[in-house]
Amino acid sequence: MRFVRRHFCFALVAMLAATGAIAATRFSPEFQPLGSMAPLTLSNTDLSGGTTDAYRPWFENGSWQGDVIQYDVSSAGVLSTSVNLSAATPTNSGSNWSALLSFAAAEATSSTYWSSTRKIITWNGSSQVPFLWGSLSTADKTALDSSSAAASTSPVLNYVRGDRSNEYPTGSYRARNSIMGDIIHTNLVYVAAPTSTRTDNNYATFANSKSSRAGRVYAGGNDGMLHVFNATNGSEVYAYVPSMLIGDLDQLAGRPYAHRYYVDGKLTAGDAYYSSAWHTVLVGTLGAGGKGVFALDITDPDLTSQSASTGTDAKVMWEITATGDDDLGDTFSRPVIAKLNDGNWYAVLGNGYNSVNGLAKLYLINLATGGVIRVSTGSGSASTPNGLSSPSLLDTDGNGTVDVAYAGDIDSNMWKFDLSSTTSSSWAEDYSRPLHPGVSTQPILTAPEISIHPIKGYLVYFGTGRLLVADDLTDTSVQALYGIWDSGATPPTSGSQALFAQTLVGPNTYTYSVITEEVQSYTPDPGVINWSSYDGWKVPFAAGYRVLEAPLLRGGRAKVTLTHPSTQDNYAVEAYYLDGGASITPIFDLNSDGLLNSSDLLDGNSDTDVLDSDDVPMAWQRHSGVMSRGTIARIGVGVDTQFLNYLEPPISFACTGDCDGGFQGGHVDVDTYHMSETYHGGSTQHDHEYDKKTNRVYVDYFDLNEPSVTGQVNINESGSGIASGEDFVILVANADFSPGSTMTIGSKTWNVVDYQRELHMALKNWDATGSDEPLDADGASLIFNWGEIDTAGGTIQHAFEDTAIIAGGLHPTQTGCVKDTAFGPKDAKD
Repeated sequence: MRFVRRHFCFALVAMLAATGAIAATRFSPEFQPLGSMAPLTLSNTDLSGGTTDAYRPWFENGSWQGDVIQYDVSSAGVLSTSVNLSAATPTNSGSNWSALLSFAAAEATSSTYWSSTRKIITWNGSSQVPFLWGSLSTADKTALDSSSAAASTSPVLNYVRGDRSNEYPTGSYRARNSIMGDIIHTNLVYVAAPTSTRTDNNYATFANSKSSRAGRVYAGGNDGMLHVFNATNGSEVYAYVPSMLIGDLDQLAGRPYAHRYYVDGKLTAGDAYYSSAWHTVLVGTLGAGGKGVFALDITDPDLTSQSASTGTDAKVMWEITATGDDDLGDTFSRPVIAKLNDGNWYAVLGNGYNSVNGLAKLYLINLATGGVIRVSTGSGSASTPNGLSSPSLLDTDGNGTVDVAYAGDIDSNMWKFDLSSTTSSSWAEDYSRPLHPGVSTQPILTAPEISIHPIKGYLVYFGTGRLLVADDLTDTSVQALYGIWDSGATPPTSGSQALFAQTLVGPNTYTYSVITEEVQSYTPDPGVINWSSYDGWKVPFAAGYRVLEAPLLRGGRAKVTLTHPSTQDNYAVEAYYLDGGASITPIFDLNSDGLLNSSDLLDGNSDTDVLDSDDVPMAWQRHSGVMSRGTIARIGVGVDTQFLNYLEPPISFACTGDCDGGFQGGHVDVDTYHMSETYHGGSTQHDHEYDKKTNRVYVDYFDLNEPSVTGQVNINESGSGIASGEDFVILVANADFSPGSTMTIGSKTWNVVDYQRELHMALKNWDATGSDEPLDADGASLIFNWGEIDTAGGTIQHAFEDTAIIAGGLHPTQTGCVKDTAFGPKDAKD
């Protein structure tokens, strides 16, 4: 047995590491980097009738608190709220609400709010039960808090419910700024009165009976719950814990806390007819939180008590997990609720990524029964895994049932599924090959948009790109926006698809008075697309830019938000729906004068032809940081506006390795603690602005000494009391502040959060009296010897990118939503 004799604690806070690109192989989604966030949700997308409400999801990295904030939206599309997020603790000076502040007020009123007032439910595999220790099965108790399995209560479960009594420093659990967890990728869903225009099965009678239904905002949180908020005052009505997460909830209390995802997938709500009645159903996925799909009956907006589970209190309909289902992967897909041609209502979604079988499959889950029909593409295998992404559905004959589904996969293909048969066993992938056999470096992770083609068939629009693991941050593969023609004919084979190419150029600087904007435009118009020669069109983007959210089709243009996760630059991009090209008139109100005219052209109309494609900006740089998909609302006849949700952190020039001046505009602190007899039991040394002294954005623990620093001990320093033959463990603190950074020990490199977690689990499970050693996920020892490392030419380093704190920012000074205005064809303002 090798004994641990020395400990070095590296307490570091810095930014993302630069690493290589990753192929479409299996990956660990729980540490997905921040690259996009959820959009605003509106209570009414038609603003012409007066003020409406907007609900904005928010998060703060580091503390990992979250919020839902209510905004007022004027008839002109102006956003305002009395909630102030610029301070360390948000405040409210008016009538709008904040879920975070609502929780804080409830806690202030009662110290037992978490047990006496909150209504939290879960699923035991067959029925709805309260999320209380006495209601959980033995297996769930063991998974959540094994040390309390035989006890009458669990401090871990109480912590998840909101008990603050065991938080550090009073107790040993992670201290929270709020019991409301961060909301990052999951979209908010607003539900009030039914809004469908269906006429079958006496839908009008149902809609009329629910015309005064109280509004609710549904929000998935990375605190392990789906929250249901009162849309009027922000109070929590009830919450639901998906049972497949129960075994991971103890990690929320961990110190140090490595952020992970829980209910972070997409949510969808809609009306469906089953069991001889209309219901309103919410279907959700876990996203990077795991492999699972759930459905809630939200026809009635309230829950009598967390112990009630019959009648209108029966909320949880079913859960689909990967237990016994080798086709279900990590469920990043957005579900769609629809009636199919067999007469039943389904939740339709892609099977996700990292499934055991590795095949890309379309999942059709019967809403009434939870039964699953799987339609395979035949693409992928256990050794070369694929996975299907979010679908979009099409009713080709207008009879109210879905006939076609389109969905992309992580291996870059776009698929078409024929669902037109009245017999479900006949549903199948439509062609013998993909509609779009993609480039392997262009994964399709978002749902496509669909429009009618002017000749026949349909145009299918989608963007490419991914940000699932740390290696994706520095991927420079060229991504694109596509418009692919589904003519009904068998698609071409891979490599033979003919695409009409457009070229964006820039960035170019637009100036008007004191306004300066960065924009891109198209090169001179390549002409009119000849559909006898082309299968569609594409708009390639500059290296590193990618589409992380689904496109929108409005005003004759396909709209996407484009992001570069390494530089955190974002663009709003629009392309003409028929050929991907430029508009013939200005579309962005660049000078913010409320008009679209020659002043909004790139050259200010200095030439005589205002229709030049290179004059009209079609890509507009938006705020740096983490940005959402657009939310579009109608202002009036032919007039729309688009809102973007974003968090804007400080940005500086990025570099890796040896850099002039080290971190631009900042520094990294290096603290080492050396348990050495030479230093009488221990010595702590702090080195300030280490990187500026060495012009590095990494820390080399074989080379720490600087002339101005005394007592800083190198790992390999002679005479320090550390012998070359002695063993040690390397501990890393605050890794969740730097989830993209890398830790190199010897010749092996880990993501720093992965390393922290692997060491924590290894030491937790290690019996120090036995012969086994603590091992990482690959089976390698986590006990090190500096002499062995040095002899082999290895090192011990922690490396970062020069961009300060990760996207999102601690207590960001600039938060909120931005409005972009543009005109489309025929004066359709957008």
